[in-house]
Amino acid sequence: PMIRRLALIAVLGLISTQLFGKEVFIAIAGSVGVFRSDLRIFNPSQTKTIQIQAYYLPPGNVNNSAVQATTITVPKRQMAVYNDVVSSLFHTNGIGGVRFVSPDEFVATERIYATSTTACNGAVNPCTLGQFVNGVDSTSAVRNGVLLQLNSPSGAAPTSRTNIGVQNPSNAMANVVWRVYDRNNALVGTSKAIAMPPYAVMSPSDIRTFGTSIPNGADLSEAWV
Repeated sequence: PMIRRLALIAVLGLISTQLFGKEVFIAIAGSVGVFRSDLRIFNPSQTKTIQIQAYYLPPGNVNNSAVQATTITVPKRQMAVYNDVVSSLFHTNGIGGVRFVSPDEFVATERIYATSTTACNGAVNPCTLGQFVNGVDSTSAVRNGVLLQLNSPSGAAPTSRTNIGVQNPSNAMANVVWRVYDRNNALVGTSKAIAMPPYAVMSPSDIRTFGTSIPNGADLSEAWV
């Protein structure tokens, strides 16, 4: 069932220099299949209305440095609500990354969830299954990092799976090397090098795609990358 699939894992994997004031990234947003993402932006100022430049970054590992901004205005001590954010804010569809830039402080958060037509425990409304995601400041991006507790069981129809989505928060090319390890800390297959253009986004995919020559029967039910 769709609600048994693991929610998406998004990661900022590269280092960036902050040149535009506060710069925050939501690595994966939008709608695909049963998955949705809702965004909230909060202005913590007690005294002023702020403006934020929002950039939708399409996937495909392409150069997104020329993407045009949409301006968001948030009054003091108020929250802006964007359900199904790619549709409601950028008036397009699909899945991609979002970049926010402002000279003022703000808070951006996202809920990623899977929809269901099934009610739970007698509830009238359908259930959803998902996760809360904080927007990541560009200064928090890393040159080296790990993703733990990943899951991609072998077999034709696994009941759950971890996907990884990637975003380059820098206005420069980044070269990333990925390695997949199993529960015994053994390298599975070989490392995989990916070149990512400025502000590029890679859509979520099975953790098996982040290595090369990974055997089809490899047990990645307790893996790390």
